[in-house]
Amino acid sequence: MKYSFLLLFAFTILNAENFYYQNGTKIYLQQIKTQKSTNNNIDYFIDQYDRKFGITDEIIVELDKDIKIDNIILKYSLKLISRVGESFYLLSVEDRKDIFKISALVHQEDGVKSANPNFIKKRFMR
Repeated sequence: MKYSFLLLFAFTILNAENFYYQNGTKIYLQQIKTQKSTNNNIDYFIDQYDRKFGITDEIIVELDKDIKIDNIILKYSLKLISRVGESFYLLSVEDRKDIFKISALVHQEDGVKSANPNFIKKRFMR
């Protein structure tokens, strides 16, 4: 128990800006170094529960019904990649190093149910 608390505390201090919301709770991430890959568009992180994720420049936003995405796109200089379903949007940020900051700000906007980086949990090679 004591070890878990220290680990969580270390994640909180070292990664104050690297977090996302999951069910209303902040999940902290730490960037990890990986071997060079053929795709340099992916940064890898590990969360406080020891789960590994890849992140690109994309965020997924879920809106309440009757809310338009246009104002959010303009406010945060986002680019619409596609609309996924009735209330989900796939967007890209200008600079991928700001992805956690921007997704957290978008998450706090009125009418936004969720806004998270588009996590890559497994990568398959062909």
